Amino acid sequence: MQAAREPLLVKAMKPWKAMNSGVTRSARPSPAGRRRLFGLLGDRRGATAIEVALILPIFVTLMFGTLEVGLLFFTATVMEGAVSEAGRLIRTGQAQRETSPLATFNAQLCEQLAGIINCDDIQYDVRTFSSFGVITLTPDLDEDGELESPVFQPGGAEEIVVIRSVYKWNFLVPFIGNLISPNGDSYYLMQATAVFRNEPYETS
Repeated sequence: MQAAREPLLVKAMKPWKAMNSGVTRSARPSPAGRRRLFGLLGDRRGATAIEVALILPIFVTLMFGTLEVGLLFFTATVMEGAVSEAGRLIRTGQAQRETSPLATFNAQLCEQLAGIINCDDIQYDVRTFSSFGVITLTPDLDEDGELESPVFQPGGAEEIVVIRSVYKWNFLVPFIGNLISPNGDSYYLMQATAVFRNEPYETS
């Protein structure tokens, strides 16, 4: 009695099944491998270091940015006080009585800045006007934040004087200028202005 013949399709599929079964068994991780894999997934060692590496730069930037903004406002306050004190010499006529009113005014301004601002970096313009109604804040600033053609006119007794000073603060912390500076520049223009009428001092 002849043995029943296998169908042709079943016979052809046997080699493919054997090859596929071998690949599947070789690719399947062993129990020890699975334990190592799950151990790595549950390992929390080094997580703190990674978190610190991600958060620390942001924290340091915010911290130093806050300090720089505070120092900026402190410097602006010192600058306003210095302009006011130096302007007092003009208002009372003390500067005008000196041989060099400009040098007298500049020396007083630098002394009041107390080394917080480099005196060579501050710009100022002093002008006289006939009345308060015609005051204009000239000269204008150029694209680099520099005063265009500043002058020094301390005026005489009972004349109206406008002192305008400008200082360029260059930011040390990145991105702070983009938040504070009106034009998003890397510097901030501090300005202090004093407007007053000179006292009726006697000239000699």
